[in-house]
Amino acid sequence: FLRRNTLLSLVLTSTLAAFAPAVLADDSVKPVERNPIFPGQKADPEVLYSQKTGRVYIYPTSEANGFRVFSTDNLVDWKDEGLVLTDADVSWETRAYWAPSIIEKKIDGKFKYFFYFCANEKIGVAVGDDPTGPFVDKGSVLIDRSLRPEGRNGVEIDPYVFADPVSGKNYLYWGNSYLCVCELNDDMTSLKLETKRDITPPDFFEGTYVFYRNGKYYLTWSKHDTRSVEYQVRVATSDSPLGPFTKYEGNPILHRTEGVVYAAKLESGHWRLTPEGFL
Repeated sequence: FLRRNTLLSLVLTSTLAAFAPAVLADDSVKPVERNPIFPGQKADPEVLYSQKTGRVYIYPTSEANGFRVFSTDNLVDWKDEGLVLTDADVSWETRAYWAPSIIEKKIDGKFKYFFYFCANEKIGVAVGDDPTGPFVDKGSVLIDRSLRPEGRNGVEIDPYVFADPVSGKNYLYWGNSYLCVCELNDDMTSLKLETKRDITPPDFFEGTYVFYRNGKYYLTWSKHDTRSVEYQVRVATSDSPLGPFTKYEGNPILHRTEGVVYAAKLESGHWRLTPEGFL
């Protein structure tokens, strides 16, 4: 069920480092390690900071039949907000719920949340009015193997939704063993299929993350399966969210440390960057 065992302590460590100026403004407050931040098996953490609530949310792979969300207002004390989507809410699939991605949008003065998720190697989308749901499934598959590029192997998992700050357009990335990107329509629940592109970089496996900084688009991904001792994170850059992406010659940027077994799992896998001063 849990195909990747990335620990959420990575999220907490990275997030606290990025948020340090805001969270630790008081010199009397000393950082305390509280990893792991959630009990049990949690993988593929998706992080959302909500403008609506001022809270940070994490949506991990954790349930056999859906998705659970945790929230915090201080990055230390976390609240289990319960299930946001279950198999009872999805008519087209009943198992293997993995690796979600979420985006907050303000539409006609109201906040909306678009939740993209994997279910048995297909991708769907659900919509809600709050970060804690409930999310209402579209009612049909958004991406299945019919959208896999010709000649490519792999499966349809690991969606990542990206809002381009330059053009204002929204894109969805997905794929295992290949990588596609497609612009989303204004409804955020359907694809502008004429824009679909195969942008698979060398050594790509899964776990896509995209961000924009100083005029460049950065694409990161995981190379190799999570069970491999060579599991690592790589990066490439482009002038467009649609690519082509040029790989960084200094890859990998994160990898397992030789001789370290469990602690090394903190170094690679599904991960997220958070900007300094985010809170």
